[in-house]
Amino acid sequence: MGITFIGLVLFAIYTLIKAFSGSYQKDILKYIDNNPSISFKELEADFSTAIPVGKKIWVGSRWTFYLDGAAAQLVDNNDIIWAYRSEHTVIGKGVFNRTISIKLFDINKRYTSLNVKKDAEADQILQIYNDIHNHMVIGYNRELERCFQKDFDAFLGMKYRAAVQE
Repeated sequence: MGITFIGLVLFAIYTLIKAFSGSYQKDILKYIDNNPSISFKELEADFSTAIPVGKKIWVGSRWTFYLDGAAAQLVDNNDIIWAYRSEHTVIGKGVFNRTISIKLFDINKRYTSLNVKKDAEADQILQIYNDIHNHMVIGYNRELERCFQKDFDAFLGMKYRAAVQE
C-alpha cells in the first residue's frame, strides 16, 4: 500500500509540473509562433464561443479545439477542406471494439482524426461544419476519395475555391 501511495504522489507532482510549465498547451503556443498574425486572445475568444461536443472537443467558428490525452490541440477550420465520419469495428477473442472518428483533411492533404464516443457526437460535429463552413466537403464516398487522391485540383473546385473567392 505504501508503494502505491508514493506512486500516486509522484504522479500528482509530475502532472502539476507539466500543467504549470505549460507543456499541455505547447502545441497551441507553437501554432501561435508559426502564425504571428494570430494572438492567444483570438484563440481564447473563439474557444469561449465554441460549441462543446462530448468532453474533449469544441468546435469554434475559426478553430476546432480538442484534447489529445491531456494536451490541448487545435485545427484551423479555414484550412479544412474535407470532413467525414469514419468507423472501425474490431472483433477478436470475443471482444467487440468500435471506434468512431471524424477525419479532417486540410489544404495540404494532412489529416487530423477527432475521436468521439457516440454517434450523436460525430453527427453534431459534421452538422456544425456543414452549417458554418461552406468551403468544406462533408461526407464520404469512393468518388470523393478518388477525386481527392487523383485530381486534387478538381476536389478543391467542388467547394473550397468558390468559398475562398467570396
